[in-house]
Amino acid sequence: MSSGTLPLSTYHRAQSLGAGAYGSVVTVYDDDGNEFALKLFDDDDDDDGDSEEEEYDEYEEESEDDDENDGENSDEEQGGETSPMDLGALREISILRLLRHDNSHPNVIAISDVKQANDITEEEDCGDVTMHHVGIAMSLFHHGTLTDAIESGSLDKRNKVQLAHGILSSIAFLHANGIIHRDIKTDNIMVEIDDDGIYKPVLIDFSLGKIVEPKYLYGKASEKEVVASMCSSSGVDADAAGGTNLIEGEDTHTPSTGTPTYRAPECVNEQPYGLPSDMYSIGVVLLELLRESCIESFKDRGAQKIVMEALESLPDQPFANIVRGLLEQDPVKRWTAKFALNSPLFEKFGLKGVNHDKTFGVIDINDALPLDNDEDLDSKKHKKRLDLIQKIAHDLDCKNPLTIQAAYSYSTQLAALDDCLDDVSESQGLVDCVVLASRFLEQELWNLDDIEELDRGILKKCQWSPQEYVDNEGTIWMLMDFCLYPRLLVDF
Repeated sequence: MSSGTLPLSTYHRAQSLGAGAYGSVVTVYDDDGNEFALKLFDDDDDDDGDSEEEEYDEYEEESEDDDENDGENSDEEQGGETSPMDLGALREISILRLLRHDNSHPNVIAISDVKQANDITEEEDCGDVTMHHVGIAMSLFHHGTLTDAIESGSLDKRNKVQLAHGILSSIAFLHANGIIHRDIKTDNIMVEIDDDGIYKPVLIDFSLGKIVEPKYLYGKASEKEVVASMCSSSGVDADAAGGTNLIEGEDTHTPSTGTPTYRAPECVNEQPYGLPSDMYSIGVVLLELLRESCIESFKDRGAQKIVMEALESLPDQPFANIVRGLLEQDPVKRWTAKFALNSPLFEKFGLKGVNHDKTFGVIDINDALPLDNDEDLDSKKHKKRLDLIQKIAHDLDCKNPLTIQAAYSYSTQLAALDDCLDDVSESQGLVDCVVLASRFLEQELWNLDDIEELDRGILKKCQWSPQEYVDNEGTIWMLMDFCLYPRLLVDF
């Protein structure tokens, strides 16, 4: 199924909706007068788009272990002419570019367009002024966030069940495709209300999202394998739940992710975590929904204490039982979205099976976002390029095998613009493909200035320039149709 073609329209700024560490959100309209919300990302975010403490937890004053980053960069790589694109923006846009059109889900934000610098204008007295940002256009929401809905005190039981079902459906869809969100909270869930008074939640803000099980995007996993990666086997019936939970020693993410109130115990305790951490966050959200009160806590331990005390006071009822299953301390025993959706509560309210095909549909990225400029290299040139990419990846201490796959995929697109791509003495384009892939996929990142100073291997030979990399980075991103996950899987 296709993720569709982006219109790449020109947008005119109307007014500001808010701002954060990532940038800002403004209302815009296109040349036909259609109105959208546009999320604009700054280019020089001071830790490369992954400052969980500063960006996603305004109450934490100090970052935790920034050097142990999951793609987070040091604050040396900021500002100036050699600032690369914000990593949070690259992650969010890459995922949401995939999750649109045929591959969208009604409970996950769907972007309508991606905008690069120089194609957004702001109307001022002096005329249209160009703004230098990367942005994503999406629908406007007129009913606010789930936080607003809870604090209004106007939700009845049916509304709460509708919201719970939609939230669980959104994460079941993401996890079926190996995507972890990592910042689920009531402020990141918008609410829509249709003419019949039905409440629909929409999950937003994928700046911390990533695909942790990319094999599901390439048709390499059967439906049984997908389900098995999502479901808990301990404490629940294996056949009913569907299999085992994906957590197995996952150490490619920082523990200090998300917002304290919603962080899973394994994240708080700096243990390996995976998809089950999202389920704990949903458990806190549904606890707040059930209690009609948002939990206020600025520290991890304090939040956990409040959550556990609230959990003990819950009655023995279907909604409360879902919350208990999601807030299980042991991530292996924690309920999955699929298991929770099988609760008789949703059948009682006529929601069982709603959006089932969408919720458990698995995306093949090659069908969703095929590339236009696939090269036809003979075996000798193919091997030469792969050898070069592997050597560059070795020079950069790359550990993730998908990094090489991504770099090769980028190279097939950049080759249309760079006749000397495979000659590293004449062009740094191939090195830039590997650097971008490593920024996007590796656990530990190089500072661009440090790469420039590396005196080894191919990097020394090509006299690599950070500024030229920054120029190529945006070009490669555009050529990849704004999604940096590789389309090609090659043997190496």
